[in-house]
Amino acid sequence: IEHFEQESAKATEAIHNHADEYVQKKKEKLQALLHKKLALAQREMSLHAREIINETRLSIMNERIQNHNKRVKIMEEMIDTSICLNKRVQSDFEKKETANIDQQIALYALALEDRVRTSQPFIAPLRALKSLASDRPQLMEKLAIIPEELAETKVPSLPELAESFAAQKPMVRRAFFLPGDLGSENFFTGFFAYITLPLRGNVEGNDPDSILARAEYFISRGNLRKAVETLEDLDGAPKQVLDDWLKRSSHHLVVTKFITDIRDSCSAPVKTE
Repeated sequence: IEHFEQESAKATEAIHNHADEYVQKKKEKLQALLHKKLALAQREMSLHAREIINETRLSIMNERIQNHNKRVKIMEEMIDTSICLNKRVQSDFEKKETANIDQQIALYALALEDRVRTSQPFIAPLRALKSLASDRPQLMEKLAIIPEELAETKVPSLPELAESFAAQKPMVRRAFFLPGDLGSENFFTGFFAYITLPLRGNVEGNDPDSILARAEYFISRGNLRKAVETLEDLDGAPKQVLDDWLKRSSHHLVVTKFITDIRDSCSAPVKTE
């Protein structure tokens, strides 16, 4: 019995030892498996965390890109607005500059017209107009019509021409009776001119007296051009008497037409206070 108990104790101890070894091995395996699982879980968590971090970084980057694009768009809009404003300011400045030049041209045109009306030389306003119209070829072309030699002289006004015509009319009528082969006036030419009454008004006829009457009629109504055209029908001695008057009248017509053309070229009205 004692031997059996000893053997039984040995067997029990062996079983316990074997069980402990088995448990220890299982425990080690479980611990190894647990470590493996933990490492795998940590790796998966690390990968997931990296994915989250990368997604977060990508989201932040996209947001920054969007914000940058918005800023770029705002800057482009501001630049476009600035360019438009600059163009508008430049356009307004050019319009104002053009308006100022037009205003000066209109004023000098008025000054030139006043000088012509008062039979004064108009070379100063003419040169001022030329300096202002240096970049306006059409206006310069009109200004070039009047020679400066003419602008330096007195251009007779319409009342002066009318007065001069009235003074020369008797001499023209005396020339009607001047024989073609005589070079000077005599007593009979003056006598016939004195005893015949001159025609008046817008009469018909191609005789010298009718032509004179029509010319005087047109002058009295301010139509100098029509009067000059009418007097062109004269010939011989009567026309020679009026030769200087016709020349001065032509100068007056050229200058007045020039003034009208310059006035029409001015796009801005003259401002007066």
